[in-house]
Parts: sequence; structure tokens; C-alpha cells
Amino acid sequence: MQKSFHASFLKIARAKQHLQELEKVVADFLASDPAKFAPAPQVPGMISFGGMTLRGLPEITSAILGDIIHNLRASLDLMAVALCQSNGHSGEKVYFPFCEKADDLPRTIKQRNFDSAGPKAVQLLTELRPYKGGNAVLRAIHDLDIQDKHRSLIPSMMNVESPVFRMDVIDGKLTPVPVGDHTKPSAIKLSMPAGGVFADQELIPCLRRLIDTTESIISTFEQRCAAPG
Repeated sequence: MQKSFHASFLKIARAKQHLQELEKVVADFLASDPAKFAPAPQVPGMISFGGMTLRGLPEITSAILGDIIHNLRASLDLMAVALCQSNGHSGEKVYFPFCEKADDLPRTIKQRNFDSAGPKAVQLLTELRPYKGGNAVLRAIHDLDIQDKHRSLIPSMMNVESPVFRMDVIDGKLTPVPVGDHTKPSAIKLSMPAGGVFADQELIPCLRRLIDTTESIISTFEQRCAAPG
């Protein structure tokens, strides 16, 4: 079974490589000072900012993100095929089943030919709840893969934090003094693509969670379904 699951683990390894590439692109982008605050008239005792300019992410980020998600989704399908083959079936037209709700799962298992993986695999799949309202992280892999096929997965600016100021006494008055460059934000965080699942979650940690969940699922199938049937 370990040999049969090799293709799935290769896809996960590839997803991890893409994540490392994405981390480098994001780090370089953030190091390039993509956001600037325009000077604004300062009122004594108050902090004010002018408009902010913000450069967009490099276009390649969308392609890398799509590659990560696609490899995770493909690893699940390859696992489904391996399970069916280990149970004496061809594995043709076999897919990892996702559906809209719990009541649809038994029918979807048959439609995706996953039932030929055997009762152990079907039971474990049922426990995983691969439907909306079930396992949110697992379902997100499917939904993000579908989203990427219809529109690019473009990370969003989750948060651009204002420059940091401290209050000092200058000439007997409490005065805001910038810490560092007052034209730059103190931090920028990127989130998952807007309009999709996990849109409010920070990009890199969320992708790590998706990868770890997929790897854990495949390892669990490997452990519990090592023998046919």
C-alpha cells in the first residue's frame, strides 16, 4: 500500500515546494516596501495620515497558489485510485468524493466509484465528512480547486497596519513621535483570496494547514486501509 500511495505523497511534496516558492515571493514583495503613506498635516497632539499607495502582488503568486491547491486535490484522487486498485479493482473513473451535504454522500461515493475501495475506506471517508458543514479544511481543498478553474486565486491584503508612534514630552508637550519610517506601515498581512473559503484567514498559515490536513488524511487511509476490503 505504501508504494501505491507514493504518487499521492509526491503531490504533497510538490505542494510543499510550491509553498516554499510562494513564501519567497511574498517575503520579497513585503521587503520591497509595497505600501506608502503620504505626508499629512500634523495637528499638535494628534496623529494623522494622508492617502496610502499600495502596489499589487506579483502576478506569479496566483499561479503558485493554484498549483498548491491543485496538487493537494490531485493527491486525494490518486489516493482514491490506489485504494480501489489495492482492493482488486481497476481504479478507472475513481475520484475522491465531495458533495454538498451529508445526505448526498452515499450516492456520491457510488457516483465517484469510491465504493470499490472497500468498506474500511468508505467508513473512514464517512468519518471525514467531505461536504459543506462537515470537515471545513478538507472541503476547502475542493472548493478552492474549483474556484481556481473559473477565476484566478489572487491573495488579498488582509491588513495594512499604520506606522507606530510613541508619545514623548517635547517642549513640555505630549507629542507623537514616529518609531521608524512614518511613511511605511508597521506590518502587512496577506489573506486567502477574497470571495472564497477562508477568505479572512492569513495566507501562508492557512496553506500550511491545508497541506498538513491532506497529508494526515492520506497517512490515516494508509494506516487503516492497508489490507484489501
